[in-house]
This record gives sequence, C-alpha cells and structure tokens, in this order.
Amino acid sequence: MIRVLRIIAAVVIVAYAPVAVSQTQPLPADSLTTARRASAFLTSGHADSVLAMIPGASDALKASVRSAAETFATRAGIERNLIEERWIWRQGARQYWRTIETTGPVPEPIVVRWVFGASGRLNGLGVNLLSAVPPIDSVVRAPQ
Repeated sequence: MIRVLRIIAAVVIVAYAPVAVSQTQPLPADSLTTARRASAFLTSGHADSVLAMIPGASDALKASVRSAAETFATRAGIERNLIEERWIWRQGARQYWRTIETTGPVPEPIVVRWVFGASGRLNGLGVNLLSAVPPIDSVVRAPQ
C-alpha cells in the first residue's frame, strides 16, 4: 500500500516550459471536452490516445504520459467517482484539475492535472494524491 502511494504521488509529470498567459485570455471553447477526454484516456490506460491529442509532444512528455497511464492502470485502477473538477492558475499556466476516487487500493482521492499552454492546447500533466497537490495561484472557475 505504501508503495502504491509513493508511485502515484511521484507521478508528477509537467514536461513543459511555463509560458505566461494572460488571465483574461479565454481558453478555446472545447478545452473542457479536451481535458475530460484526456482524463478518460489516461485513467483507462490509453496513453496513445492521450498522445494523439498532443501533436508535437516531446519525447520526455510522451514517456511521461505512457508511464502515468501504465502506473494509473496498474496501481490506482479506474475512475470510480468524480469528486470535483475545476480550472486553476499555477505558475502562469491554466490547469484543469480533476479530483477522483478510483477502484484501486488508494486511501484518498487522486487529482489528475492537465496543463494548457498559451495556445490552449495540452502541454503538461501531473497526477497526485489529493493531500500532495502543489499550491495554486488562483481558481479560474468551475467547469460548466
């Protein structure tokens, strides 16, 4: 159980160079759909489907997404219940945070974090236990 927690807590993959984005610049209209689809693919172990959504992903990001999908599938199981989803600002980038309960032997919720770049495209990922999420700059809004 401790190993499972360490692995999930250690799967923090933010393979991008932060680019300052204006907090008034809107995300593309399909950003919520994109984040939800990427989360569904990731939490069901379909790394290649996630990568198809990130054209031009670096080799490091590709390896990180594959590792996260495999670790999630083997250690956390699959998503059982959505607790919360929200948009936040962290280090000058917008992120979609999806807090979920899973079917695996994980004693607390997991947060899947998708980083959106200035172009409005996915360009980073983080996965943490709820108790280990990084600090945020501010909450943008709840998804609708």
